Amino acid sequence: MPYKPSIAVGAVMRILLIEDDLPLATALGQCLADASMATDHASTLEEAALLLSTNTYAAVVLDRGLPDGDGLTLLHRLRQKGDGTATVVLTARGDVQARIAGLDAGADDYMAKPFSPDELVARIRAVLRRNGSFQGREMACANLLFDLDNLSLRIDGKLALQTTCDRAVSGCLQRKIAQTMAAHHQPAACAI
Repeated sequence: MPYKPSIAVGAVMRILLIEDDLPLATALGQCLADASMATDHASTLEEAALLLSTNTYAAVVLDRGLPDGDGLTLLHRLRQKGDGTATVVLTARGDVQARIAGLDAGADDYMAKPFSPDELVARIRAVLRRNGSFQGREMACANLLFDLDNLSLRIDGKLALQTTCDRAVSGCLQRKIAQTMAAHHQPAACAI
């Protein structure tokens, strides 16, 4: 049975998971969905290249040992093209030389299997914070407070009822405001 991408309710981040082990990919997809990260899945370098050429992702989780080659080959090509998408390498190759090779190829982080799914999610959030894609768990602007963990919106401290679509749109708008303000280095009424 083919892997189906996870859809996180109200997700504000989309992750490309490049992993050839289907049971692991399915479990990781659910783990990421639980953390409000929707996933697309590729099990080969060819599938990953196609998805990357047609979609924009907040981050990539990349296995090295894929059926059609080493995941670092894809990472190296992305970095040569100037693609700075946050990338966490997740692989069985955990020796020091393999980790150095991954980081030197452009990985933002490198984790060896076996691993803790909760740690993977934390590392993804950390690399996204470093590149400005994920600013934290709560964002405030004037009398609005958007909670990224719960995908909820509070107005003057009172919980506002929202549909799934409302939550996704609110999250995107809040991120764009934060990114715009950070890019222009201007003090603003909006704080993260």
